[in-house]
Amino acid sequence: MKGKRIVMLFVVLLLSIMVVAKVPIKFSFWGSQAEIDKVKLLKETFEAQNPDIEIILEHIPGNEYEQKLMIEAVAGNAPDVQTIREVSFMYLAMGNYYLPLDSLIKKFSLNLEDFYPNLLEMYKYNGKIYALPREFTPVVTYYNKAMFDEAGLEYPSSDWTWDDFLKICKALTKDTDGDGEIDQYGVFMVPWDALYLPLLFTNDANILTEDGRKSRLLDPNTIEAFQFAYDLIHKYKVAPPLDEANTYGWINGFAQKKFAMIFQGRWATPIYLQIKDFEWGVAPIPYNKKRVTVMYSSGFGISAQSKYPEEAFRWIAFLTSEEGQKIWGGSDALVVPANRKVAESDNFITPDVLPKNDQLFLDEAKNYGQVPPRTPSFAMMYQIVDRYLNEIFIGLRTVEDGLKAADKELQKMLDRSWKRLGF
Repeated sequence: MKGKRIVMLFVVLLLSIMVVAKVPIKFSFWGSQAEIDKVKLLKETFEAQNPDIEIILEHIPGNEYEQKLMIEAVAGNAPDVQTIREVSFMYLAMGNYYLPLDSLIKKFSLNLEDFYPNLLEMYKYNGKIYALPREFTPVVTYYNKAMFDEAGLEYPSSDWTWDDFLKICKALTKDTDGDGEIDQYGVFMVPWDALYLPLLFTNDANILTEDGRKSRLLDPNTIEAFQFAYDLIHKYKVAPPLDEANTYGWINGFAQKKFAMIFQGRWATPIYLQIKDFEWGVAPIPYNKKRVTVMYSSGFGISAQSKYPEEAFRWIAFLTSEEGQKIWGGSDALVVPANRKVAESDNFITPDVLPKNDQLFLDEAKNYGQVPPRTPSFAMMYQIVDRYLNEIFIGLRTVEDGLKAADKELQKMLDRSWKRLGF
């Protein structure tokens, strides 16, 4: 009898262990405190519905993100599910850091029609899907409606050109107090890819070739686009000098009415919603040679090191589901939800809340979105370009001389990066 009791006790204990045992899924991401709070809510909601899985959160600062993931991968403890930037996706997929998701998508009957086709294409390599999109944002023009109204100007149209843009910038650049100094500029321009890539793309230019292996900094179209950016500051004087621009930045400068327009992604919306003394709107990017804009995005991939790919995929499926995306979204969302049902619903499109035409973000992304240049060391690429642009915009170098020096350094870096990957 005593032996039976011991056996029964052992069985009960074993069953209790089996019941409480959970599969740990480590999830890496970056973001502000507001985004951290949303991720915590997503975790709580998912775990309540999936008691057999525990989500372990790993928040990594954005400027350290890819480097930290590489260190963890080398150490053999990479997060099971990783948030991926579109600019770093390609070389990570090429390096076999992620599992292809096609079989899991089929097994769990995930409907790919929930995502915009060009968004899914960002996360394909050799015909296979290696990540599902979390969100996206095209870069658009944010503008101060009050300044346009005061100057008697029509708001930017959907097909405005560089010439139209320059005329408007000139009309909006003013010495408001008559002291001989400009107090209000037409546009904000500093060495930041969200500001200069739209000019490059609309001039049929880019920093790199499509395969990410060669610099295009000396392409005539690229030089022309950077020259236009330089001229906005120095020739036409419709953008603040760099030292002045850096004193107030893109957030305070817009709120303090230092400039009328700026190119930004959806991330500017919740920040500019705090402005109470004037109304602002959004419009497409002005173009020169072709109508296009920059489209930033991030997605979710499963590490090739994960011991639990199916459980990891269940977490990704929830994050990209209608329920999960509603938590990501909202009128205060920093980005546009990747799930079409949510992006096209009143969860995101809120006509009573500025900018009152959220549909523009969807239309620009679907019809004109272009991926930023992708290469193994994209962060270093921007560091090189921005460093030389800083010297150009200050006036220490001409556009052509600065780009020649940047091109030489950039190409050396690209060659090293691809060689390191074995390509």
